[in-house]
Amino acid sequence: MACRAELYALDSDDLQTPLEPDQAEERLSPIVMATIRSQAIAGRLINVDGFTIDAPDTPANQRKYPQNPAQAEGIGFPILRCVGLISAATGLLIDLASAPYSGKGSGETTLLRQLKKSLRCGDILVADSYYCIYWLICMCQSIGVEIVMKNHHKRDNDPLGANRISENERTASWLRPPRPTWMSKRDYSKVPKVLTMRLSDVSANRPSLRCEKFTIATTMLDINRSPSSWIGALYEGRWMIEPDIEAIKCTMGIEYLRSQTPEGIQRELWTGLFTYNLVRSKMLQAGRSANREARSLSFTETYQVLSTNWLLCACVGVSKPMVIASLSQCTCAVVGNRPGRAEPRENKRRPKTLKLMKVPRWIFHAAMASLSKIT
Repeated sequence: MACRAELYALDSDDLQTPLEPDQAEERLSPIVMATIRSQAIAGRLINVDGFTIDAPDTPANQRKYPQNPAQAEGIGFPILRCVGLISAATGLLIDLASAPYSGKGSGETTLLRQLKKSLRCGDILVADSYYCIYWLICMCQSIGVEIVMKNHHKRDNDPLGANRISENERTASWLRPPRPTWMSKRDYSKVPKVLTMRLSDVSANRPSLRCEKFTIATTMLDINRSPSSWIGALYEGRWMIEPDIEAIKCTMGIEYLRSQTPEGIQRELWTGLFTYNLVRSKMLQAGRSANREARSLSFTETYQVLSTNWLLCACVGVSKPMVIASLSQCTCAVVGNRPGRAEPRENKRRPKTLKLMKVPRWIFHAAMASLSKIT
């Protein structure tokens, strides 16, 4: 089951026309979006990342989506691994693939390959270093998709023989690795033997970041059309997928699913995803009516407005003043423009001090029953 981008025409936000600084200020564009939109983009700017979702502990769910293999049988929960393509400009979910948490064909890179049909020529795919592997980059190049990814930690950031562009940039030739077991010899022969990549060093001296400097790998070799500062802004914009995933899991309430069967899990998951895109579409409509950047609107506030209006419309019907008021309500709050934001990777709220169940529930109940008989 897939959520095709064609169903959401609002995702085609006009990135082909550069945004001037005064226009970005007028539209209340977040700083990173204003920098990104200062350059023309032929297609869409897409962020990709993975996340997990828990399901009820039933035999059917465990067979389809087994729990973490590190946990003892009977004390864990079925886990779905998901990989999503999300528009950086609008926050709309373009497509999503899901699989069991572990086992053959359940890795994030495998799931991303399943989403190949949702990518278009001219798109720019932004991801972290986990996705920066030779096979995925070749897949993207074969359909005309550019990539911006943090260089993989096992690959040299300044390899021997690299052609120096500037003090912080260079181009390098990556040789084709040996054929992996999952790839056929025929497909392997079609993979280019050499990839020319541009490596750009980015300084990250904010206190919230875990490193002071890292290297970005990209297939955009033209330094005049894609300067290093703009490449850095593209990767900085990847952070926006984190609150997007938080909205999907927490605000939409699908972090812990309730369905007792795998079929019900898929229905519940995609109902939540469709509702998420409905809220994003409403944000885009409200932003365009007020000449505002969609990323400057509050997802939670828009979700609350829609929820209230649905109940009201069910009672009194839809009227033109209600539609106008709904659009204006969505543009009341301003979020996203938080330069230099520093948030520690720590939780302020303390967890409840309850014991963890270390045996299956039926064993626990049997032990409690036998204990009650003794007393």
